[in-house]
Amino acid sequence: MSEEQKKRKGRLTDREARHESQLDEDGTLTDEATVAVVESAVLRLAFALTELKRLVFIGSVVDSIKFAVFLYLLTHVGVATSGLTLVMAGVITAFSVPLLYRKQQVRVRRLSRSLRTTTKRIKTMFMSMYRKVIPASAAASDHAPTPPPTPAPVSPAPKQKAKSK
Repeated sequence: MSEEQKKRKGRLTDREARHESQLDEDGTLTDEATVAVVESAVLRLAFALTELKRLVFIGSVVDSIKFAVFLYLLTHVGVATSGLTLVMAGVITAFSVPLLYRKQQVRVRRLSRSLRTTTKRIKTMFMSMYRKVIPASAAASDHAPTPPPTPAPVSPAPKQKAKSK
């Protein structure tokens, strides 16, 4: 080895020097930061459980149908691949999507804008068809809140006589 190679071997490379400032930082959490992180995690978990409950117990029929179709399609994906393959594909996607978005940001925004306008157009088309099929008076009465039915008064059941021996 030459003298120059020995000197290079002893000092930090550019890659190591870049991360040195991050290694020197104090990464401890204060009590307030810990509470904020835990509260955020609990709120996200509660929201996810509420949404899952709404989908499973049919809070919205349309969303529940979409969820059921998604689960049905997911069974076909599961038949074709193993779980480990799906995990690997998910990890690769999770790290690739931000880079792809950064590089193709203009095209992605243009595409999302066109999808949004197409969706809005389809929605207005269906709403106009709905208004043509259902008269305005019937549609207004469907959206009016209806009072809950009142239960009928319950009469006490007649007592049975005890049998004697």
